Amino acid sequence: QVNNPIGRTAHAAQQRNRVVQLVRFGIKADLDQALREARAISLPWYASQALSYVAAHAPADEVIALTTEAQDRLAGSPDPYTPAAGAAWPLAVLADRGHVELAATRLTAALAEAKAITHDGSRAEALMLLFAHLHTHNHGFWERILEALAEFAGTSPRHWRHDRALRDITIWGARRDPDLIRRVLAVWPDCRHKRAALARI
Repeated sequence: QVNNPIGRTAHAAQQRNRVVQLVRFGIKADLDQALREARAISLPWYASQALSYVAAHAPADEVIALTTEAQDRLAGSPDPYTPAAGAAWPLAVLADRGHVELAATRLTAALAEAKAITHDGSRAEALMLLFAHLHTHNHGFWERILEALAEFAGTSPRHWRHDRALRDITIWGARRDPDLIRRVLAVWPDCRHKRAALARI
């Protein structure tokens, strides 16, 4: 039993890493053990990641149930950052395993949670986690995440993480959807990160 918050977090992270090792290097029996150990993790953030990793390697008929379980572990948090940012892992698994429509539906909920985050920097971090896990899927995911970021582009004061996120995504997306990038640039006030993006586009 670990009684201090830092120790509990470190222990949960170790448990998640143990699940990853079981899945990555194990056999079917180890996948079952990995699932049991993932379910035993007490901290929702790490439990959800572990369950998502199991889902990524599970039989096809178990993927939806396991990703649902992963997201359910995040539900009920008093801080909307947890379900918003934490959704990145199970949503990526759904998209990777071919459940694109369901991933899109659940992304809608995750974006709503992200918009409820009051701290501008934390909101940007949550949206960047979603982007990092979903941007390689050509199903409109990254565009919706960027649009959510752009909704708060006029926030004042605006956290530097928000501008950094806008910079990184506009540079990445400039050749993929130039019209969207132009719309985002039009509502994004001048700052060093915007100037850096313009220099790269």
